[in-house]
Amino acid sequence: MQSNARQRKQIKQFMSITSMNRATAEKFLNDNRWSLDYALDDLYTRGTSYLNTERTYDAELYSTFQNYASENGRMDTDTLIKYVTDLGYQLEDPVTICLAQLLKVENLTADIEEEQFLSTWADLGCSNLNDMSEYMNTLDTKLHEDPVYFKTIYSYTFSIAVDGKRRQLSIDTAISYWTLLFLDHSFATKIPRTRLESWFRFLREQNDANFVTRDTWDMLFKFALKFPDDKTLLSEYSEMGAWPLIMDEYYGWIKERY
Repeated sequence: MQSNARQRKQIKQFMSITSMNRATAEKFLNDNRWSLDYALDDLYTRGTSYLNTERTYDAELYSTFQNYASENGRMDTDTLIKYVTDLGYQLEDPVTICLAQLLKVENLTADIEEEQFLSTWADLGCSNLNDMSEYMNTLDTKLHEDPVYFKTIYSYTFSIAVDGKRRQLSIDTAISYWTLLFLDHSFATKIPRTRLESWFRFLREQNDANFVTRDTWDMLFKFALKFPDDKTLLSEYSEMGAWPLIMDEYYGWIKERY
């Protein structure tokens, strides 16, 4: 089996000879058991029919990615932090969730592939940090002004924050993100602080499961907007409605306090 160092060298050689991107280099080398000669023969045998499908990118955009690529040719957690900082944000800024969604990041620990980065920014006409920073500023504005976009980011947040094995969020993690999205900032959709703080107390005191599911995450958004205060909740909530069981339990918990 080839060493990682030798594979990286062959990838660079393939890219240098063919002007193809890393994803294509890895594909042909892997298909040909990491023989550079066989991989090149394979590419040229396919001829222009394959070469014409290869997407090329602006040199400035490619250079931008290379500035943040780690040794494996991808952006890892450390280089991503530097990238976010150079864009003018901190990792804890909610707009970084927008960036992850834009780049189609599957979870918080996933590396960002070269093609993933290049194709996204090329489609948006951005090739350098200034372009990208300006675009991120527009997404920040959308978070504050566009309820539909905010809801998309809210839903996506669960996807990247969730435990990959259990597909659930711990209560502490869920509360941290609810706080970030609704209490620490004033975005396009607002939930009253009293409703959220009451919900947090319930989860910590009464929820035996100690986790939050996707259904609970999504339905809280609708629930908190429909019942923004206890008066509305007690007068209008129906346990026969299509709410998750945990919402019935929360309603019962509220009733006992009055």
